[in-house]
Amino acid sequence: MVDRARRYDSAAYLFVRQALDFALGRLKKRRHITGQELLRAIAEYAKKRFGPLTRLVFEEWGVRETLDFGHIVFEMVDRGIMTKRPEDTIEDFRNGYDFFEEFNRHFDYLSELRGTDALPCDPTSADKPSPDADPTMPNV
Repeated sequence: MVDRARRYDSAAYLFVRQALDFALGRLKKRRHITGQELLRAIAEYAKKRFGPLTRLVFEEWGVRETLDFGHIVFEMVDRGIMTKRPEDTIEDFRNGYDFFEEFNRHFDYLSELRGTDALPCDPTSADKPSPDADPTMPNV
């Protein structure tokens, strides 16, 4: 699949395909998803799979911005591995999100250890105990 350009590590192509399956699996009814929807799924799936190492994994694969995912998708479209609609363009992947902001800043990677859904972290609430917190236990 990547012989021609060797622009990205082969693992990046497999990951994008898995992220697409992840996105489709969450839909009530199977349908085409947009580039922006795929980018959100890629971010969510990557955080679940790689946690705080996400950005490093992507850099190792040669992926440094959301447009790189667009290049991967359209390469797979060209090879018949994925499909697109006429309105789908590479521009759908440009400036989807900033990698540092998305994968490093304001993201609570410890939430899975606490058994809660991973959500953006609110740095202002870090020192405030939750109302149902055990006062004998330290805040985590």
